[in-house]
Amino acid sequence: MAISSSSNSVKSALTSGFQSRLTNRTIKAIVAGTAVLALAVGSQSALAQYESIPMNPRYVTQLPPFDADEEQMEATKKANRTNEKNLRDDLSKIRSLLNNGGSPADNPLVEQYLKGYVFPSMTIIDNRVLSQLGNIRAKFLKDFFDPRISAGARGALIDLTIQQAREAYRNNSLHPAARLNMVYLIGMLDQTPGVRLPPQFPVPSRSAYDSLRDILNSADLPAFLKVAALAGIQRHVEIDNITKNGQLTDADKTFLTGKSNEYLDSPAQDDLSYWLKRRGMQLLGELGNATTLEKAVSVIQSKDAGFWVKFDAMEAIGKLNLAGTDAAQSLAATKAVAEFASSALLQESEAIKGAVKQLVYDQILFQDLDLIASPTDYSSGAAVSSSSGGGSTDGGRSGGNSGKFTGGSGMGMGMGAGMGAGAGGLGASNETPAGEILELPVYQLNVFRRRIKTIALTTSQILGGADGTGGLAKLVDDSGKDLIKKVNSELSSLLEESNVGIVDLDARKTEDEDEDVEPKSVASQLAEMCDDSSKEIDKALGKKDPAAAAPLDAATN
Repeated sequence: MAISSSSNSVKSALTSGFQSRLTNRTIKAIVAGTAVLALAVGSQSALAQYESIPMNPRYVTQLPPFDADEEQMEATKKANRTNEKNLRDDLSKIRSLLNNGGSPADNPLVEQYLKGYVFPSMTIIDNRVLSQLGNIRAKFLKDFFDPRISAGARGALIDLTIQQAREAYRNNSLHPAARLNMVYLIGMLDQTPGVRLPPQFPVPSRSAYDSLRDILNSADLPAFLKVAALAGIQRHVEIDNITKNGQLTDADKTFLTGKSNEYLDSPAQDDLSYWLKRRGMQLLGELGNATTLEKAVSVIQSKDAGFWVKFDAMEAIGKLNLAGTDAAQSLAATKAVAEFASSALLQESEAIKGAVKQLVYDQILFQDLDLIASPTDYSSGAAVSSSSGGGSTDGGRSGGNSGKFTGGSGMGMGMGAGMGAGAGGLGASNETPAGEILELPVYQLNVFRRRIKTIALTTSQILGGADGTGGLAKLVDDSGKDLIKKVNSELSSLLEESNVGIVDLDARKTEDEDEDVEPKSVASQLAEMCDDSSKEIDKALGKKDPAAAAPLDAATN
C-alpha cells in the first residue's frame, strides 16, 4: 500500500500529457543542471583546456582569416554556403528515410551525419553552445526519434547513440558539460515511444538502462556523471512503476537500492556528494521498498543532512509500500516527520529575520539611510544626508502614502529591483513619520511564502492528508493518530495564515483594532507564524525544549 498520492499524480500526468509531462520535473533538473555546470566551469580560461570531437569537413563552416582579401572572403562564403546546404539536404534525406520505414543500415548517410555533425556539435567549446545543450538534446530526439519510425530503425539509432555517447562521456578531454549531456541523453532514450492519443506510455530502452548502470559501477568515472545516470535511472523506475511492464528485475532493484544507500552513507559532504545523496534518496522512494523506511527516518534525524536531502527523505516515506509495517516503527516515522516540519519552519523564521537584517545593512550601505530598530520591526529613521535618501524597497508599491524612507527623491533603486515612487518626492521634508515599516521586496516574500507552504502541505500529506485518514495515519495507533491530528491542524492554519501580505494589510483592520499598536511587516508576521507553528508542533510532540533549526544545505537552498 503506497501511502502517497505522488505516484497517482505522475500517472495522471502520463495519461493526459504524454512522455514529456511524465518527466517534466526531471527534465527541468536536467536542463538546469547542464546549464549550471556549463556556467560554473565555462570561463574562457577554463574552456581552453578542453577539446571537441572533430566534425566531418562536409559540414564545417568557417570564418574568413582576419587579414583575408576580397577573393578569400568570397571563397569562404561560397564554401560555407555549400556546407550549409549539405547540412539541410542530408538532414532532409535522413528524416525522409526514417519516417518512411527505412533503417540506418539502408543508407550510410545516417551514420555519417550523426557521427560527423550531430554528436560533434554537442561538444563544441563555446559558452553559447554549452548553455544550450538541453535544447540541442531535445532537437536531436525530435529530429531522429519520431514515433513513426520503425522499431528496427529506432533500435539501430539507440545503439548508435549509446555508442557515441559512451565514447564522449569517457573522453576526459571533452568539456564536463558535454560529457554530462551525453549521459542525460542516454537516460531519455525510449525503445517504444509514448503517444498522446490514444494514451500510450513510453518504454525506456533496456540497453540505455544497462549503460546507466555501468556508469554507476565505474570507479574511473567522475561523480557528476553518476548524478546524471541516477536521473535517467529514476525515470526508468518511475515509468516501470506505472506501466508494470517488468522491465526492471528484482536484481536491478536490489542493485539500485544498494547504490542509493551507498551514496547516502558516504561521509563526504561536497557538492557532488550532496547531489548523489539527493538522487539516491529520491530513487529509494521510487523503488518503494518498505525496508527503506528506517533509512529515510535516519536521514531525517541526521544532524549532517541538509534541508532538501531531509525533504527528499520525507517525500520518500510517502511513496513506500508500508502495508503491514510495525505500528511502533510507523509511529517513530510519524514523529520524525513532525520534528522535521518543526525544525524546517524554525529555519524559515531565522532565514526571514536574516533577510530583514541584510536589507537594513544594504539600505545603510547603498541608500545612505539610517534605520531605527523598533521592538517589532526596523523602522525608517532620519536620512543620514539631507541631500540624499532612498526610494521604496517595495518597488513603488507604497503609492500615495507617506512613502518609504522619507527625505529622499523617492527614486532610489529598491531591493525589490523596482524604481521606488514614494510620495516624499524631491525636496521633501526630512521629518520621519512614526511607524513606517521596512518591508522585504515582494519576490523575496513570495519565495519564503512558497517554501513555508511547501513544507506545511507536504508534511500534512505524508502524515495523513487534510482529513487525517491517509498517509502514516493509516499505520499508527491511537496515540499516533492524535499526534497527526494536532500537527495537521496547526499546518492547516499555517497554510491559510501564510497568505498574509497577498491582500492589503490596512484593509484587514477591524474597528476594534487598536490604532496605536505599531503594525508589523509581512516578513515579521511570516517569521512569527513559523515560530508559533514550530512551538505548537513541539508541544504536540511533548517536547519541553524548542526544536533546533534544520541545517542549511551547503550546495543549494
